[in-house]
Amino acid sequence: MRILLFCAALMTFLAAQTSFANIQTDIPEVVLTTFQSLYPDATDVSWDTYEDEYIASFENDGMFSEATFSAKGK
Repeated sequence: MRILLFCAALMTFLAAQTSFANIQTDIPEVVLTTFQSLYPDATDVSWDTYEDEYIASFENDGMFSEATFSAKGK
């Protein structure tokens, strides 16, 4: 019975993680190139979009940061 409850809890947890995962949007190459040139040491990068902007959330030198780019990479 414990194994059944554990499996049910694990499946629920995994399903929740999948449904709340950050869905990566296609980021224009010029935006990625600009980001990588400005923040070459960035880690844990995730992207969101808002209207016509691309927002990178990342860690840089141990600090959480965000950067916003237009579709032209500016």
